[in-house]
Amino acid sequence: MMKHNKQQNRELASYKNKIMKNQRDIDEIHNEINHIFDNHLKGIVSPYTYNELGGIDILEPNIEITENNKALKIFAELPGLSPEDIDINVSTDGYLTITGEKHHETEDDDKGYYFSECSYGLIQRTIPLPSDVDTNKVSAEYKNGVLKIDILKQPTAQKKLKKIPVKAK
Repeated sequence: MMKHNKQQNRELASYKNKIMKNQRDIDEIHNEINHIFDNHLKGIVSPYTYNELGGIDILEPNIEITENNKALKIFAELPGLSPEDIDINVSTDGYLTITGEKHHETEDDDKGYYFSECSYGLIQRTIPLPSDVDTNKVSAEYKNGVLKIDILKQPTAQKKLKKIPVKAK
């Protein structure tokens, strides 16, 4: 074993600290990349959400929400479902939940899969609603894989906005 003087020992300790700091930086970057893939690219990379144990929970359909002073419109992409497979519920505490299940239909023949990007399983999306919607006036229609939900606003909500004039001094 080689003996080192105090200066060499300090330099070695400094070098080890730098290596450990670099490893922590690499670990932080790795964790940040995982966070981006898990949260920000969800639905682009994979439409599934994952639970804390790493297991697949549910598919979340892509949605689009538009609003005007009379109604809220929600569009959800649900390809491969029939209207009978879709459930829509509105809770009294202001949440709309879309639920369905996409089944994998196979035939018993000797054809094997080479590649598949098709997703099957439970589909669910919960959307918080604004307080001014009338949850008793909700309608839905399904066409070409897109679910359209119309929720009318309460008549008093339509008159909530008041323009305030600005005076110059």
